[in-house]
Amino acid sequence: MYPTTGYTTYTYSRFQDDNYYKYHVTNQRVYETDQVRHTVFSYTGSFGEITATTVTVKNESDVTKGSSQVTIDDEMITQRVIKNASGTPIRKYTYTFNSNKEVTEEKVYYDGSNLSFTIYFAYDNWGNVIYYKNAEGHEVFFSYANTSTSGFFVDNNGIIIQKFTNAFSSTSVPSSVHNVLLGMAEKQDDTYVEEIYAVHDSEAHLTQLNNGFGNSTTYLTFSGTFNEKTGDTSFLVDLTGHTVVGNGILQVTGLPSDDTYTESHNTNCPGTGCIVCGWLSSGSGWSGQYYTIHWSCFVHGEHDEGYQSIGPFTHYPGTLGYQSYTKNPGFGQSSTSFTVTTNWKAYPVQVKYNLDNSDWITITSNLKNTTAQKPVPLTNGSHTLYFSESPSEKTKFSWTLYVPVDNNPHVYTASIQYDTYGNVTSITDAESNTITFTYSSEYSSAYLTEVSATVGNDTISTRVTYDYYRGWITSIQEPKGVAGSGYDTLYTYDLLGRIIKKELPLLPGQSQRSYVEAVYDCENRTVTIIDPLGHYIVEEYDNPIGTLHR
Repeated sequence: MYPTTGYTTYTYSRFQDDNYYKYHVTNQRVYETDQVRHTVFSYTGSFGEITATTVTVKNESDVTKGSSQVTIDDEMITQRVIKNASGTPIRKYTYTFNSNKEVTEEKVYYDGSNLSFTIYFAYDNWGNVIYYKNAEGHEVFFSYANTSTSGFFVDNNGIIIQKFTNAFSSTSVPSSVHNVLLGMAEKQDDTYVEEIYAVHDSEAHLTQLNNGFGNSTTYLTFSGTFNEKTGDTSFLVDLTGHTVVGNGILQVTGLPSDDTYTESHNTNCPGTGCIVCGWLSSGSGWSGQYYTIHWSCFVHGEHDEGYQSIGPFTHYPGTLGYQSYTKNPGFGQSSTSFTVTTNWKAYPVQVKYNLDNSDWITITSNLKNTTAQKPVPLTNGSHTLYFSESPSEKTKFSWTLYVPVDNNPHVYTASIQYDTYGNVTSITDAESNTITFTYSSEYSSAYLTEVSATVGNDTISTRVTYDYYRGWITSIQEPKGVAGSGYDTLYTYDLLGRIIKKELPLLPGQSQRSYVEAVYDCENRTVTIIDPLGHYIVEEYDNPIGTLHR
């Protein structure tokens, strides 16, 4: 807020590229009557990219009081240094980003050079924060619906956390929704953990929260290698003697096949009239998906030569699984055709599992040489785990199943209910205290008309009425203990929807209501308030910039 005589001036510089310009503020001076503050901006870079910016703050006498410098790489701030009036760094921040330009580390240097602490972040494939570790080493984990980590927790290295019950509820959140929180967990110390798991309906409404607190959970680990060549496609998972407390997490990692497969392409002697060609090494070799062969031949004593592309190959140098290639015939030999054969290892693509011959469930549609995870609902007892994989080749992958068992944390449950319009109609806490919300059909269930809180056998309510056509609140009835109709406050509006009168509840001994009135100017500002005792509070604004003064 400026005083009535205050103003700010700016100067600019620009970067130019041909006939295009980008302008940047270089000086900002703030005045009352005399100068109050001067901020200087300097830039390093070009029209295409600014790589560094320094902001220097000066006082009314243009004496430097401090500065801040940021370093920019690929449009991201990678470093920020704060300096005092003498130009000495007093704090430095550095930032590390992943390929999606999300901050994964923030390092803080307390004197500009010595590391004080580091904050860590991790994200799922939809950009939700799924891991946070603060300066004190406290870690918090999150899991969201329909993402790469739905139904389990991982750290910033992608390692599955084996401390929590993993008691996620089966959810029917629409597949197009990716920002609904399914669960959150944190380590309280080396022994105790807190976990929160959410239940949602088919419209992604939160219907239940289960808050658990207790000891960290023990996990059983089962592992093996799926190998179609050796016939190892099913495995025993024996949980006998243990109580499963949450979903297991199944992790698979693609491996190269035991068998080596081949891919061949060839060309006949391409010269016009040539039947037999000589195959030359000079200029021959791989070019992306194609192998280029230098050929030479003689037709009726006339020499001819050129280059011929063979392919395209699916498996060639640089592709996953490629091993080597052979030529037939070799260089320096002659034949009617030339064949190139690549040797390659197969990797799994679509991987599915089932338990005890139930329906197949897809873990991933394109495993290759990566790692994929999937939550697995399990029950007590012994099970058989089956895998299948899509390509015709005999593929191979390793698998590990983590199962949380034998824990009984204290769980507190809160529930939420909705009407058919998606309005919250009740909230019940862990002690069965309920708050209900009513949306009157008089207003087509669009407006909240009553809030009632029930504790034990007592219920207190707040009620609201509205202007039917405009939706403005016309009265609020606040509770008067647990009995009686309550105290009504009434509201009157002008044609622009501004409250011009508030009538207070009629109290015992009063024959008429006290009230407060308001008067507005043409700029929609309150200029006069009349309190219940008839006192006037008048506010005046100057016209140019609307500054309040009395």
